Amino acid sequence: MSAFVRNPLEGIPRSVYERDAVAYGGRVWITAPALIREVLLDGRERYRKLSTIRLLGPLLGRGILTSEGAEWKWQRQAAAPMFRQQDLLRLVPAFVHAALRAIERWRAAPGVQSIDRDMTRATFEVISSTLLPSAEGALAPLLAREPGLREADLAIVLEPTANAVQAGCLGNLDATWTFHGRSGHSARPWLADNAIERAARGVEALAAIGPQDREHAALRYRQVVSVTRLEAGVASNVIPGVAVANVNFRYDPALSAEEAERELRGWCEPHGEVEVRGVTPGALPPIGNALADALARASGSPMEPKQAWTPVAELAAAGVDAVNLGPGDPAYAHRTDERVAIEALVRCHELLRGFLCG
Repeated sequence: MSAFVRNPLEGIPRSVYERDAVAYGGRVWITAPALIREVLLDGRERYRKLSTIRLLGPLLGRGILTSEGAEWKWQRQAAAPMFRQQDLLRLVPAFVHAALRAIERWRAAPGVQSIDRDMTRATFEVISSTLLPSAEGALAPLLAREPGLREADLAIVLEPTANAVQAGCLGNLDATWTFHGRSGHSARPWLADNAIERAARGVEALAAIGPQDREHAALRYRQVVSVTRLEAGVASNVIPGVAVANVNFRYDPALSAEEAERELRGWCEPHGEVEVRGVTPGALPPIGNALADALARASGSPMEPKQAWTPVAELAAAGVDAVNLGPGDPAYAHRTDERVAIEALVRCHELLRGFLCG
């Protein structure tokens, strides 16, 4: 038992790793890709999850782990776009960076290594660099390593702009907003304090703030704050004592990170506890850059503000003027029908070739 607690893999017989299928411990262990595909995909309806997993439903909710049949299939299809090949390829640099860091640690301390611990750490590094907001984005290490890039007269960031030149960008702040109540039985709600109701009042107050226009260099940015996720409840007959929301604040590019946090706390803390998880300052538009102005004229449209955070903020912090330009339409960003028209790709290519090559 102690060996299993230390490393569960030690409790699995060697034959499991050597054969396609092995009956052991009242279960059948399979390793052959064809069999795994049969169980998890092709023949999914013929297999049920362990009863111990299904019993976790009231605690974990009806997610991919605990659901069955049509409900499981719908959730799997909903999650599938996140695992498209083109999206996963964008994460390869993070995978490589985490792997190289693990190799460096192994070389610095030769001997027997704890692979489970090291893989957990590498996984966390990938998650931190790809899913969690960070004050240091992907360009900061590159600019530190290649100081010559700071001498550029203009940088063009290929962000979706519908082929318009968009300058500057908003700041980005993510925070956890926790509402505390008191749990109780749903048959006697007067003995409890429903955290969902507390959250509803807070979310309603935050939504009432609405977009706030901020003008810089004749460009109008819209400062906005949104609740992007809300979780609460452990069972259908329990009044929840805690509700947790995620708040995303896209703030005025003229604000510092400290000013943005102070503003968000002023809105949220009367209703619940705020924990800032990440903040990335924005960037004001470049002023008097002849190349940026020429690119805007070549696009055939007036320069616009960038209603999002982009790496132009990192370039601006390094003293490099930068603008955003790309064929994608921001109106379709993060929608299920997100798209880029072939005509827009051709137009962007022609615009950049004409501007860069003359």
